[in-house]
Amino acid sequence: MGKIFKFIAISLLGLSLTLAISVYIPVVSVAQSSQTINLVQKGINLFEGEQFDQAVNIWNTALDQEQEQLSRAFILSNLSLAYQNLGRWSEADNSIAKSLEILENLALKTQTYTEILAKSLNSKAHLLWLKGDFEQAIATWNMAADNYLEAGNQSQAINCELNQTKALQTLGLSSKAQEIATTIYQDLASIPSPEIKIRGLQHLGNVLRDVGNLPQSEQVLRESLDIAVNSDTLLELGNTERALSDSYLETNQPQLAEQYAQAAIAHYQEAFNEGKGNNFQAGLNQLSLAIAMGKWSQISPLLAQLRQSLDGLATSRAGIYARLNFARSLSCLKEITEQQNLTCVSKARRQELNQIIPSQKQPDIAMPDWEQIAQEIQRTIQQALDSKLKSYAIGELGKLYESQQKWQLAQKYTQQALLTLEGIQAPEIRYRWEWQLGRILKQQGHIEGAIDAYSIAINTLKSVRSDLLTVNSEVRFSFRDYTEPIYREFVTLLLQDNQSERVNQENLEQAIQSIDALQLAEVENFLNCDLDASLQLNLQPKSIDEINPNTAFIYPVILEDRLAVIFKQPGQSLEYKINPVDQETVAQTLQKLKIAVIRGYGSQVLSHSQVLYSWLIEPWEQYLEDSQQISTVVFILDGELRNIPMGVLYDAKKQEYLIEKHYALGLLPSFQVLDLQKTPSSELEVLGAGISEELQVEGKSFNRLEITKELAKIQNTISSSILLNAEFTQTNIQKNLDTEDYSIVHLATHGNFSSNPEETYILIYDSDMPRGSLLKARDLDVLLRHKGQKTPIELLVLSACETAEGDKRAALGLAGLAVRAGARSTLATLWQVSDQSTVKFMTKFYQELSVPGTSKAISLHRAQQALLKEPNFQAPYYWSPYVLVGNWL
Repeated sequence: MGKIFKFIAISLLGLSLTLAISVYIPVVSVAQSSQTINLVQKGINLFEGEQFDQAVNIWNTALDQEQEQLSRAFILSNLSLAYQNLGRWSEADNSIAKSLEILENLALKTQTYTEILAKSLNSKAHLLWLKGDFEQAIATWNMAADNYLEAGNQSQAINCELNQTKALQTLGLSSKAQEIATTIYQDLASIPSPEIKIRGLQHLGNVLRDVGNLPQSEQVLRESLDIAVNSDTLLELGNTERALSDSYLETNQPQLAEQYAQAAIAHYQEAFNEGKGNNFQAGLNQLSLAIAMGKWSQISPLLAQLRQSLDGLATSRAGIYARLNFARSLSCLKEITEQQNLTCVSKARRQELNQIIPSQKQPDIAMPDWEQIAQEIQRTIQQALDSKLKSYAIGELGKLYESQQKWQLAQKYTQQALLTLEGIQAPEIRYRWEWQLGRILKQQGHIEGAIDAYSIAINTLKSVRSDLLTVNSEVRFSFRDYTEPIYREFVTLLLQDNQSERVNQENLEQAIQSIDALQLAEVENFLNCDLDASLQLNLQPKSIDEINPNTAFIYPVILEDRLAVIFKQPGQSLEYKINPVDQETVAQTLQKLKIAVIRGYGSQVLSHSQVLYSWLIEPWEQYLEDSQQISTVVFILDGELRNIPMGVLYDAKKQEYLIEKHYALGLLPSFQVLDLQKTPSSELEVLGAGISEELQVEGKSFNRLEITKELAKIQNTISSSILLNAEFTQTNIQKNLDTEDYSIVHLATHGNFSSNPEETYILIYDSDMPRGSLLKARDLDVLLRHKGQKTPIELLVLSACETAEGDKRAALGLAGLAVRAGARSTLATLWQVSDQSTVKFMTKFYQELSVPGTSKAISLHRAQQALLKEPNFQAPYYWSPYVLVGNWL
C-alpha cells in the first residue's frame, strides 16, 4: 500500500496549489500498481487537456485492472467528472453513486479515506450543480468541506466553500454568499503557503466579481498581486476592472469608466507579456476592449502578437474557444473598418462607449478579408471536441455571414448550429442561435418565421436566464447586449404594422408578456438573483381583469423607431397607439422634463410634460374622463420613463396635471415580481425609523435631515413605534418586527437609487459601532424579512431617497429595492424634497390611509393634491416625486 499513499500525497499537493472556485473540480488519483498509477495519471493529463472521451477510456481501463476498493472509489469519482464534462448524465450519476457506495461500505478512519470521500462528495456536488439542484449541491459541498478539513486539506475545504457561494448566489441568497466569502477571506490570511494564498485570493476575487461585489473583488485581487505578480491574477483583475468600467458607463460616469478601462487594458497587457497561464486569453480580452474603446494604436501590434501565438494553442476546449473569440474580434473590427452597421455591440452600448472614446478616426490596420476569418472558424468546426462546441463554432460562422448581410448563408449555418444541438441540453447556446435565426429571417422579410424564432428563443432563454444572470458577470454587466435586445426586437416585430388597428389582440398580448418578462429580467439582473427561487412571490392572477375591476393599465414601450403604448381598460380588449418618435427623441424629452421639474423651470415643465401627456394619455383621455368606474391608473413603465413621476404629465387643454384628475396613479416594475392580491384591511401599525444626524459613511457625506417633526406627526396620526438615530439599527428593526405585526415600515433616512446595485442603498446605524452604514439593495431583505409575523409588510415608505443624478436607468434601483424589501408596495421619492412639505404630505397621506376602505394609491393621490393646493408648494418639485411602486390596493 506504500505506493498508493505516496501517489495520493503527491497528487493532493498538486491539488492544493490549484484551488478552483468554479464548478470545475480538479482531478487527483490513487492506484495500487505502477501500471494502474500510470493509467490514472495519463487520464489526468488527458482530462486537463479537455480530451474527456479519451480520459474516460483510460480510466475505465484502469478501473478494470484495479481491485483495491479505495482506489476504485477514487477512479470512479474521476470518471464521474469526465462524464459530467461530456454531458453523459446517467453515466456520471452511476459512477459517483458507485464511488460513494464503496466508501460507505469501507467506512475507514484514515486520512486518505477521508480525503477521497471529500473528493467524491465534491464531484457529486458538482453534478448536482450542473443538474440545477442547487440546495443539495450546497449541502453536499458543505459535507465535502468538513471532510477536507478533517483530512487537513484546508485549501480544498476553501474550494468547496467558494463553490457554495456561487450556488447560494444562484438561489438569490446573496447575503449568505457574502458571509461565506468574508469567512474565506479571513481563513486565507492564516494559510502559510504563499502559492495557496495567491490562488485562493485569485479565485475569491473571481467569485466576488461573479456575485456582483466589484470593489471587494478588486481589493482581494490586488492583495494577491502584492504577494507576487501572477499572470492569472492579472487577468482576473483586468476582468474586474472591465466590469467596473461597464458599471460606471451604465451610471453615466464616463471618467471613471475610462479610468477603469485603461487599468484593465494595462493589466491584460502585463498578463499577456508574462507568457504564462491564460496569457492568450488576456491578449484576447485586451483586444476586444481596445476595439470597444477605439484604442486603434494598440490594436495593430496586439493583432500581430496574437496571430503569432495562435498556432501554438492546444486543440482543447479552451484553445478552440480562444480561436473563436479571436475570429469574433476580427469580425467586429472588420465591421468598424468597413463602416458597417455593428452587430457585435448593441446600440445602447455604442452610445455609452461614445462618451469615453475620444475620437472615431478610421483605424489604419492591416486586416484579413472576410473569407480568411471564415476559414479560421471552419478550422475550429473541424477541431470541435463535442456537439456543443461544434454548434458554437457553426453558429459563429452564421453570425459572420449575418455581418456581411449574406442572408442565405447566414440562415444555412445558423440552422445547422441548431440541428447540431438536437438531443442535447444546451439552452445557453440554443437561445443565441434561435435569436440569430429570428434576426436573419426578419431581414429577408419572413416575418411570421421570425416571430416564431424569437418566441422560441425567449422561451429557451427563460429556462436558463437565472443562471446566465447570476453566475456570469460578463452577461450581467452586458445585459443590454445579451438579453434586452431579444425582447425589444421581438416586440418590434409583433407591433411592426404602422397601422395600430391592424395589430391583432394575440400580438398585443404577446407584446405585453414579453415586456413584462423583460422587466422581470431587468430586476433579476439588477439584484443578481432568481426571484422565483429567492422570494417565492405569489405570481399575478391569470387575467389582468381579475386583479381589480376599477383599474386601467398603460404600457408604454420604447422602441428604436417609435413609442408604442398599449392600454387596458377593465373587461375590454387591448388597445394600441403608435407615436412616431424615435428612441433618442423620447430620451431627450424625458431628460429635459426631469431637469426642468427639479430645477423649477415652470414653463419648460409644462412644455415637455404636455408632450409626454399627448403620447401616453391623450389617446385614452376621453374614456378615462368619462368613466366613473376607473379609480386608479397603473403604469408599467419602460426604460427611462421610470425616472419620471407620471403625476407631472400636463393636460394643456384643461390646464391641469395628471395628478389633478379624479383617478389615482400607481406603478408596477413587472406583474411577476410583486404580490397583487387584495389583502383584508386591518388596523394600521407603523414602525418608524430615521436618522437626522450628519454622517460620513464609506467616503460619502450625508447632511442633516429634519425628520423629527415628520416622525412625530406620524406618531400623532397613527399607532406607531419610533426608532431615531442610534436606535435605528438592523438589530432593533428586526427585534421590533419579531415581536409586533407592523403593517407599515416608514424609514426617514438618506437613500439612493441607481442602476448599479452597489450604489443603491439606504443609510442606517451600525449595531456594532456608533456610526452609520449603507444597507445595499440586495441585502434589504436582511433588514425586513427576519420577522415573526407571517404576512408581508403592506407598505415600505422611504421618505428621503433620491435617484442618482445622470443615471438614465436609476429608477431600476427603486424597483429592485422595492422587490427585495418583500413589502407589498413601496412609497418612495425620486428626489429629496423640503422637510416642511414632507411633513405636510406624510401627515395627509396617513390621515387618508387611516380611513377604512381607502387604498394606498388613493391616499397618495389625495396627499399630493392637498400639497398642490398649498401656496408654497404648488411647484411640481414638491408634490410630484412621491411614487407608489407595487400593490396599489
